[in-house]
Amino acid sequence: MRGSAVRLRANHWGVLLIALALPLAACGGDGESNGEPADADADADADAEAADGGEAFYEGQTVEIIIPFGSGGGTDANCRFLAEWFSRTLEGQPTVQGVNVPGGGGLLGANQFELQSPRDGTAVMCTASSNLILPGLGHPEVRYDTSTWTPVIGVPHNGVVSVRQDSGIEEDGSNALDIDWVTAMREPGGVDTLFLLAYELLGLNVDPVFGYDGAGATRVALEQGETNLDWQTTGAYDSNVVPLIEAGDV
Repeated sequence: MRGSAVRLRANHWGVLLIALALPLAACGGDGESNGEPADADADADADAEAADGGEAFYEGQTVEIIIPFGSGGGTDANCRFLAEWFSRTLEGQPTVQGVNVPGGGGLLGANQFELQSPRDGTAVMCTASSNLILPGLGHPEVRYDTSTWTPVIGVPHNGVVSVRQDSGIEEDGSNALDIDWVTAMREPGGVDTLFLLAYELLGLNVDPVFGYDGAGATRVALEQGETNLDWQTTGAYDSNVVPLIEAGDV
């Protein structure tokens, strides 16, 4: 897409991370946003102006990408990468900035996007698979409906589990089932739940400690020796965990 401009017109935007795949989503692509009719006349006027060589829709505007996790994690890194891409490719080259709204395993940011963000194409939501897990579990504080978001771009990535060398693990991992593992996590019901289920299937004895503010905080807990087991997305692993491995800490 080098040299091309992207124009996405919708009343509400969002980014949706589904099963460790990161799509960018636009709400209201069918002319409605959360049940509210879009301003068809305004859209028609803007399209006519652009067709006549007028000012591009996003020229001079600021687009905010809500990142519902703290800084330093894989979702944060991916969303900020997308922010740079949007700034270059959207018509009018608007200013695009990421805004971290952590809390509740992605819940607070998603709720804020749904309930408070403007529906004029200047608000973007960058979220994680936890925002699908929480509604599926019937979380009482969910105030959003991801089925109203239309994915428009995807960036797949995976998770990597790391352990501290001083945990007592053998090089071949043969004694992993004999070790008492402690892992830092965010909120019950979020994406961390997938890894807890995986640990259980593997027969590992893992004690989760909830309440950490994002993947960056869980990585720091591993680095400081508060825990001995942690997972990170591949992007965060390459940039933040590999140096710990090279230093002999992980």
